[in-house]
Amino acid sequence: MGLSWLNALLTRGTFRFMLLKNAYTRDALEHMVAQSHFGIGEIREGGIGFDLRLME
Repeated sequence: MGLSWLNALLTRGTFRFMLLKNAYTRDALEHMVAQSHFGIGEIREGGIGFDLRLME
């Protein structure tokens, strides 16, 4: 990414100690979808993210 050593350190720390720690697991997403008004959802994982499509 071409970050300076300080920016690289801060970026790494942010991912490791804040974002990954608070990320939803697949099981948690499936549980949330089941409890929602929609009831049906499709989770497509890709890279570091996912798409969640809710259907009635």
